[in-house]
Amino acid sequence: YIDASRKGHWKPKRKQKRERTITGEEWAYGRYLKAKLHRLPIEEIQRSTVKKLLRDMMDKGITAQTIQAQAVIRQTFAFGIAEYDDLIAFNPATGFGVIGTTKPRTRVLSDTELKEFWGAIVKPPMLPPDKNGDAKPVGLTRAMGIALQLAILLLVRANEVGGMRVDELNFDTKTWLIPGNRMKAGLPHLVPLPEKAVDLI
Repeated sequence: YIDASRKGHWKPKRKQKRERTITGEEWAYGRYLKAKLHRLPIEEIQRSTVKKLLRDMMDKGITAQTIQAQAVIRQTFAFGIAEYDDLIAFNPATGFGVIGTTKPRTRVLSDTELKEFWGAIVKPPMLPPDKNGDAKPVGLTRAMGIALQLAILLLVRANEVGGMRVDELNFDTKTWLIPGNRMKAGLPHLVPLPEKAVDLI
C-alpha cells in the first residue's frame, strides 16, 4: 500500500498522496499497528480486532493518533480489496464510526508572550545548572532561530518554512511562492515578505 501510494499507482481520490502524508502513515503503522497486526493472518484481522486495538490506544490517552491509525488500516484494506480481491473481500476498519477524538486548538500567544518568545530566540535563555553546577544556554542554532522567527512573521507552517528554497524567493517583488506540493490544500501559495523577513532570509 505504501509503495503503491508513493509510486502513484494507488490514488483513491484521483490524486497522488503527498510524501508528507505517506511518511505520516508509515510512522503511524510502525508506532501503533505493526506490532499488533503484522504477523496476523489476514483472515484473523476482523472488525473486533481493529476496534480493540483502537480502543486500547484511546485507553492509553492516545487520541488524534487513534484516528490516524484507523485511517491507515481502512485505506490499506481498501487498497488490498481493489488489488487483491482473491485474498481480501472485507475491510475491518469500516462499519463503525471513528474511534478517537481531536480538539481544535484555541490557545494563541499574547503580544507579551510573543515578545518574550522572540527575545528567547535571539538570545536563548540558560538551562538550570547540571549536577556539576554548569549552566548552558538552550541549544538553539541560529538557523532554527531564523526559521522560528519567519514562522511568526509569515504565519506559515513549520514544514513550509523548513522546506523554503532559494528558487521560490523573489527579492525584487519581496514574495515567496510556496509550491502546491508543500501546501496542505495542494495549491501554490504566494507569501508577501516584510523587510524583516527579507533580512532574516
